[in-house]
Parts: sequence; C-alpha cells; structure tokens
Amino acid sequence: MPATDPSWRPGRRAPVGVVSIVVLTVLAAGCGSSGHGTTTATRPHIKSLHDLRVTRQQVDAVGKGSPSAALLSWWRALQLNDVPAAEAAYARSVNLRRSDRRRLSLRGELAALSFYLRRSRPEIVDVKETDGTARVSTVIDAARFKTPTAVKLVRQTPTSFELRREAGRWKLANDDYLKQNVQIHMPKFG
Repeated sequence: MPATDPSWRPGRRAPVGVVSIVVLTVLAAGCGSSGHGTTTATRPHIKSLHDLRVTRQQVDAVGKGSPSAALLSWWRALQLNDVPAAEAAYARSVNLRRSDRRRLSLRGELAALSFYLRRSRPEIVDVKETDGTARVSTVIDAARFKTPTAVKLVRQTPTSFELRREAGRWKLANDDYLKQNVQIHMPKFG
C-alpha cells in the first residue's frame, strides 16, 4: 500500500477498498473445510452464557473418536472444572506437574482461567490429519456480557491445537493454550 499509493503516509487510514479486500480475504481463508467431519466457523450466535457451553451433544455431533471430539471434550472438562477429565485429555508426554514454583499446575490453571473458560468455546474450522497427528484449527469465541442475557462484546480468536494418536485415542500434544492464557490473564505466573 505505501509503495503504490503516493498519498499514503504513516498515521493515515488505509483506503476503504484495501480494507475490504483484506477483510474478505481473511474471511474466505477461514471458511474452508477439509471434509474430515469439521464444521465451518461462522459469526457466533451468542445471546447468553448458555450459548457458550460445550455440550455432550456437540461433542457427539463432530464424530466419536475424532480429533474434533477430543478437543471439544477437553474444553467441556475445562468449563466444568473437571480436572481428572482435563488431565486425561493430554498425551502422556505432556508435563502437567510443573516443577517451577512460579508455574501453576493444571488445577491452578483451571482455577485461574475459570471465568474466561466458561465464557468461551472453540468452533472447529478445519482438521488436518497426518501420520497419527492432527492439527485442529479453531476460532475461539469469547463473550463479555452487560447482563446474563445481553452480550456486550464477542471476540473471535483463531487458534490451532495439535493432537496425537495415543493408544487409539486423540490426545492434546501440549499445554500451550492454557499456559499462554495464564500468561495473559495472570502475568506473575507466566
């Protein structure tokens, strides 16, 4: 844009046409589906906290035993503060017992992020499976409310999760998502 538009200067807004093209490109890129039982993220229909809860029916709808079901089951466990179920969602190689005194355990991470996790949910955009690993691309819908039934703000954050096949089940390959959110929401533990 700066190189082709001589009237552009730092601090000036981009031309509306350029912004429209960028927005359409981003939206188009996020609307693909791989055909592996995925859904396409769309503008979220969120009117209350209930709309952000991951339900057993939603987990079942994406296909039992799929990477998407594993991810949604984990998120449901997080929302319900079910530490044993959340721990069981991780591969054996993931260290959930932090030795560094400043690091929180998984139980501590869930307690610290409980408010956020109950007000957010992943929407599956795409799943790529290769040789016993899967990359699940999502959009995390998070909402702030004026009242329990009045949405103030919905934020959508693209995020991907890596899973690996272990003993015939899909498991999270790392704890990066929770660690990053602890750093954002509780910097003294980051």
